Amino acid sequence: MSTTTGTPARTPASTPGSADAVFSVDGLWKVFGPKAERVPADPGLAALDPAELRSRTGCTAAVRDVGFDVRKG
Repeated sequence: MSTTTGTPARTPASTPGSADAVFSVDGLWKVFGPKAERVPADPGLAALDPAELRSRTGCTAAVRDVGFDVRKG
């Protein structure tokens, strides 16, 4: 059995990529499988759902196009 609860709304301290970020990441992918580097580089492959991507390429995209900022503190 599992329970799903809503995530509380948060107001960002600043906009992504702002000057107070220690570093910013945009467009992060982590793909496992043969020739994994081709998945994020090919918009057609990047748009596939997980089952179709695995079927067509043998790859699994664990992280897809993620972005975040890390701030001091």
